[in-house]
Amino acid sequence: MADRGTSIRIEGLTAGYGRGHILESISLAIEPGELVSLLGPSGCGKSTLLRVLAGLHQPTSGEILFAGQSVNRLPAEQRRTAMVFQRPLLFPWLSVAGNVGFGLKMRRVPVAQARQQVAEALRMVHLEGYADRRPTELSGGQAQRVALARALVTAPELLLLDEPFSALDENLREEMRQLVRQLQRQLHITTIFVTHDQTEAALLADRIGLLLGGRLAQFAPPRQFFTAPATPEVARFFGWQVIETPDGISALRPELVQVRHQTSPPFSASVPPLRGTLRSVADLGLRIRYAIELETGGMIEITCLETAEDGQTPLRRQPGAPVRLDFPPSALVHFPAR
Repeated sequence: MADRGTSIRIEGLTAGYGRGHILESISLAIEPGELVSLLGPSGCGKSTLLRVLAGLHQPTSGEILFAGQSVNRLPAEQRRTAMVFQRPLLFPWLSVAGNVGFGLKMRRVPVAQARQQVAEALRMVHLEGYADRRPTELSGGQAQRVALARALVTAPELLLLDEPFSALDENLREEMRQLVRQLQRQLHITTIFVTHDQTEAALLADRIGLLLGGRLAQFAPPRQFFTAPATPEVARFFGWQVIETPDGISALRPELVQVRHQTSPPFSASVPPLRGTLRSVADLGLRIRYAIELETGGMIEITCLETAEDGQTPLRRQPGAPVRLDFPPSALVHFPAR
């Protein structure tokens, strides 16, 4: 199968069901051969955006362009997209080969050519020898591989994956992630992957599009969400501790914080520490979770290794003790007052 992939540009896209809007003014550009994860909580519009791109749902307004050409009026069967859903949705009365080749049959591809393409698709997903099996003879992971092969066999320019691994256990999910990434790089196919799992998005994606409340909150490489969140809402979604300060709002990366006694020697950080009072502790085995009331107001939770410093009693034995939060400059992001 030849390398393939198209650029995608979305301009001011609004879409919904009935009178309500689920997506509001979405604009983004995806490069040919890029793998993008759409991330966000349930109901934020991730799957709706996939359906609009596939031509299965009409937008209220906005423009969708594949390789610079508008596809708004192009029916789904002419868009050269393929979609893999949460469930494999295999036809139980067809064999594995019959399921994989169904799209080719609908396109009237010659039988000999279709047989060759099906065999190649099954080889790519490591299911050689499974062509004659029925869906009922497959495990969950094997069934989802068949669904992936069925999508790839038609040589789409855009592959859409709607949480395809959510029903699998973690070991199978990791196996499928690796397979998808391997095939995506091999085929150089433009891919959009919907997930609600931050780790999955970070592992797979070249860039992540975070949807919050139907809007694109940030579109950036995975690392940027952990180093430079665009808004307090983005920071909170990615596990930053968001705190209000007199001059605005700040976000603190909790795993980079050290919780120390206020009388401990100064930390070698170039930023002023935060101070507060320890309110509660939770023993998590190798780590301790501290709930701290800050002097500037508000509560913050920090999970880190417990250490006894300077011969003092470990903090977890001292609820109510004054504490200091030390951290490097990279652990703090400030958002000006709105």
